[in-house]
Amino acid sequence: MRDGGLALAINANYFLPFDGGHLFDKAFVPAAGQGVTAEGLAIGDGHLDSAAATGDARVDAAFCVSARNAARIVRGSCPPGTRLGVGAGPLLLLGGKRQPREASRADYYDGAEPRSALGLDRAGKTLWMVVADGRQPGYSAGMTLDALTAVLQRLGASAAINLDGGGSSTLAARVDGRVRTLNRPIHTGIPGRERPVANQLGVRSVGQP
Repeated sequence: MRDGGLALAINANYFLPFDGGHLFDKAFVPAAGQGVTAEGLAIGDGHLDSAAATGDARVDAAFCVSARNAARIVRGSCPPGTRLGVGAGPLLLLGGKRQPREASRADYYDGAEPRSALGLDRAGKTLWMVVADGRQPGYSAGMTLDALTAVLQRLGASAAINLDGGGSSTLAARVDGRVRTLNRPIHTGIPGRERPVANQLGVRSVGQP
């Protein structure tokens, strides 16, 4: 975000290899600067960085922005001509309706964890970037996916997609010319410690170079 001139950014794709490590453990993967592979679709400035195919069953949807800056959330992958795309999941909302849960992933839905998600209104004009902290007793326990979906519905989202979560969940903004982390990430059990991730979804202000 510091190098890209972005106004706001959220973590995006799941990725491999990954090892979350433990408290004060330096053996986590990835380390800063270490190469990883994004799970699911990743398109930046029209360039395909990662194909949609993945063995991760959670990845069933995508956030897509066309060459004309039309945004939408779809089941599956983005169409040809997409300028920016992030594949993740599970898909939480589509057409204003909650999407069916995958029975084999009940533990992922029901656990209270740090979460990241994107929501779009029906017109595709308003985008919500939502992050919930977790794994921090006395500060934030986290959210289930059902609770996260309810928050997105209350905000007015008609479509919504879950992103990589846990220690990856991070939301940052440029405030008075400086980049600030808006939430309190937790990595290797240390509150406030940010995890190196595969990529981010960023927003540039209108008129910003």
